[in-house]
Amino acid sequence: MSQARVPNVVVVGAAGGIGLEMVRSLRQQVDVLGVVQNEGQLAAAKEAGARDCVVCDITDSQAVASAVEALLALSEGHISALIISAAMQPVGAVETITRADLERLFAVNVYGALEVVQGLLPALRRSKGRIVLFSSMAGRMAPPLLGAYAATKFAVEALADSLRRELRSCGVSVSLVEPGGVDTPMAAAQGNLAVQGLAGLSKELRGIYGPLYRGYQAMTAKALRYASSPADVAQIACKAAIGKPAPRARYVAGTDARLMLLLARWLPVNWLDALLVKASQAK
Repeated sequence: MSQARVPNVVVVGAAGGIGLEMVRSLRQQVDVLGVVQNEGQLAAAKEAGARDCVVCDITDSQAVASAVEALLALSEGHISALIISAAMQPVGAVETITRADLERLFAVNVYGALEVVQGLLPALRRSKGRIVLFSSMAGRMAPPLLGAYAATKFAVEALADSLRRELRSCGVSVSLVEPGGVDTPMAAAQGNLAVQGLAGLSKELRGIYGPLYRGYQAMTAKALRYASSPADVAQIACKAAIGKPAPRARYVAGTDARLMLLLARWLPVNWLDALLVKASQAK
């Protein structure tokens, strides 16, 4: 009698933060195929428990196509779940966003993720598998100074909703994980990004946006004390990928995220605007 095949789960962004914790959580139950950004990240993903890893710059369509081909070869075409957590989170007022920076951000947070999904969909259809995409509370509401990042997460939310409905008849599930604050290197860098952004403003714009940048810096430092751990958020994502037979469309992660959703649901828009601006401004 042949031995049952161990499921293959692909984790994009497997070398740091939540992605690394997902590899650690999944390794006892499935074979993990990691996707990392560069050669320097291979060791971390493999030490965490990835069976194999593929290096891919997801901003490069040809690199994504090659990575998909490699993943299909490593899995022999059998993939049970795809989890995508790779992302960038810049800080800056909408007035200061350049087209080049926005295109780069969408290339990482949206275009690359979409191309990975498209490339692996035939295999996921065969397995009636699962797709887990990372959004954020910024995918539900756009705080000051995170307009560009929020735009990418709103896009991920929309693509996931359509994809879930389009694949309903194929037996492929699509879930979104929506964390609040998470204690990751990306979150820890937010304060420095605010300082750098403020320093790069003209005198006029510093007068307009300075309180927001300084307030955001102070707020992010405090928020890390109450942020979810990457391991806790990873556990939620793993439930979506290999848990109950009927995964949910959305998994909210973190007490702060649940509170923000309640406020967004019940507060009038102008009250919510005032609350978000007050939270972001320097005292």
